Amino acid sequence: MEMKIPDNTKIQSIDLRIRNLDNSLNFYSYLLGLKEIERIGSSSFLSATGNLPYLIKLTEDKNAEPNRNGAAGLFHLALRFRGRKELASVFMRLFDNKVKFQGFSDHLVSEAIYLSDPDGNGVELYADKPADTWIWKYGEIQMDTLSLDLSIITRKLDRSEGWHGIDPDTDLGMFI
Repeated sequence: MEMKIPDNTKIQSIDLRIRNLDNSLNFYSYLLGLKEIERIGSSSFLSATGNLPYLIKLTEDKNAEPNRNGAAGLFHLALRFRGRKELASVFMRLFDNKVKFQGFSDHLVSEAIYLSDPDGNGVELYADKPADTWIWKYGEIQMDTLSLDLSIITRKLDRSEGWHGIDPDTDLGMFI
């Protein structure tokens, strides 16, 4: 008997142990636009709306080891945006602030931007393409890792609107 995870299954939140709370808040809040809900001791709780439930809990631990390639643990967290415009807005925010990117991919079902946080944790920023454009073959969704044309992402972005933070519909993504 095949077990299937329900379609409405979601990842509600993740907890990250980081070395410097101020550096991580600069990245996740100032640059990405997540909003701090509250701070308790050495932990900060962040969401796209500034309300619970939180998406990311950052807990400062001065002894935390930076994430190293090949080490066991988090591969990357994925922030899922409502669409291209919302993804483009954050991309341009990061670009304007000279953040270093690690890659840009078209996965046929989504468009993704990859970078690292101050502790070396991988961060994927992505938007799903409309499900009616996905290609199915033999009962499975076809995926790939192709180069992403950033002009497709940024084409409809109106830079005169300015930066208003992360889209409130942003959540943690997953693919099973």
